[in-house]
Amino acid sequence: MKIIVTEEQKKKLFVPRRIDEREKEYLKLIGMEPVIQYLKDNDTSITIQMTTDRDDWNWYSHGVFDDNSGEVLDEFEKPIKDLVTSIAENIENITEIGAVLSITDKNDLYVSYDYIISLQNSGDKTYQL
Repeated sequence: MKIIVTEEQKKKLFVPRRIDEREKEYLKLIGMEPVIQYLKDNDTSITIQMTTDRDDWNWYSHGVFDDNSGEVLDEFEKPIKDLVTSIAENIENITEIGAVLSITDKNDLYVSYDYIISLQNSGDKTYQL
């Protein structure tokens, strides 16, 4: 038996995922549009360093900087901190993260990051008497 599917039926059957759209919406939601425009307009990258206290897991930013000029970009701290925090939340036992944001040749937002994890373990041993 042979089944023939028309183009119209194919469009209804195969709905492409909208992953790219979700990422764009997320960036808009956290307020990254001015940051992205700044990166494009100034052909630069932006660096942020963050640490957390293991007791409360709140992230603290140590500044947001334009890598070319060294200028402090306080107005971009909240959206960049939100973006980097969302990355850090997926890394177990993370205590520090540093990130560099830039625009690629394909006009994508590229986030490169380094992080430090901290493990606290305990143990015990019993000696037979």
